Amino acid sequence: MFLLALFVVILLVAATEGAHGSGSAATSESGATTTSQGCTGSQTITAHNGDNLTLLVEQHVGGTYDTQQVVDTVVHMNGIANRDLIYANQQYRLPVTCGGG
Repeated sequence: MFLLALFVVILLVAATEGAHGSGSAATSESGATTTSQGCTGSQTITAHNGDNLTLLVEQHVGGTYDTQQVVDTVVHMNGIANRDLIYANQQYRLPVTCGGG
């Protein structure tokens, strides 16, 4: 199970590095990630029963930002098809901080 989760994270990182567009992210040589919404860093959060992306962003992402724009970034970072459907015990990548919203 751990190896499968690790493989998925590696695939997500590779997809994010090659992405372009409004929610794109670029990884610097230091490994820090910056998105077009002014988000930096990357952290892995495990969702629990009752969580949704808005709640995860509000609880775990620092800074001043438009919550829905950061949720859009999280959807893009994780390749989520339905922003209203996430799973308990699943790990999701979130920015550490965002600004400018």
